[in-house]
Amino acid sequence: MSRTLNASLDIRLMNFTASVLFAIFVVLLMGFALARFARLPLFAIGAIEVSGDVAHNNAINLRANALHHIQGTFFTVDLTQARAAFEAVPWVRQAVVKRYFPNRLRVNLQEHRVMAMWGAEGDTLMVNSFGEVFEGNSGDVETDELPRLIGPAGQSQKIWNTYQALQPAYASLDMMLDQLEMT
Repeated sequence: MSRTLNASLDIRLMNFTASVLFAIFVVLLMGFALARFARLPLFAIGAIEVSGDVAHNNAINLRANALHHIQGTFFTVDLTQARAAFEAVPWVRQAVVKRYFPNRLRVNLQEHRVMAMWGAEGDTLMVNSFGEVFEGNSGDVETDELPRLIGPAGQSQKIWNTYQALQPAYASLDMMLDQLEMT
């Protein structure tokens, strides 16, 4: 009797092991098939739609600066890398990249709005409306009418906020604040 009990236990253990191994094989096979399916040319990125602020950038500029960093298909493209590629383009402050089935990306851009020049006379750095320093082509804006802010690195937002606080007092006296320097 104990022999039949041990034999049936062995058979049940073998059947359970075979079932587990078969389930693992099926999961691996499905994973491999899904990975191959995601890389089909059908899902290659066919179009990138750009919307939002594009006053200082055009399709040629964006294509030249960002598109060679975007690799993969609809399923495999790294959206963080794509966002970083668009944000590295001059004048782009923020980019939001989304997938649209079956093979498109939509990019919504927010450009910097120049509020002041940053640094010593002749520097091409600028300050945007958030107090962030960025580099852009100063030939794209009328720099003569912009105030110049000067200060230590990392203090641009504080200096911009101070400028905004002081400007109304000067405006009430019919004067313009042309330069503000933090030492």
